[in-house]
Amino acid sequence: MKEMSKAKVPFTNQLTPETFLRLKQFECWGGMEIQDILEEALTAFFADKPEANRELPPKAKEKLKKKIPNMK
Repeated sequence: MKEMSKAKVPFTNQLTPETFLRLKQFECWGGMEIQDILEEALTAFFADKPEANRELPPKAKEKLKKKIPNMK
């Protein structure tokens, strides 16, 4: 997992205008890059979500291997 942690996987998503504004404001005034904010926020969110640690079914896992080639 450490090897995957160093790599970055680009993805696209959408936020409400209010949340996006807050994200940009924090990026500016908080001194963090958006990718670091998202990493920290999602890591905290997943901390008490055991489903986030369940292995994907084979078909879903195979599909992700295109984006994450080093995934086991």
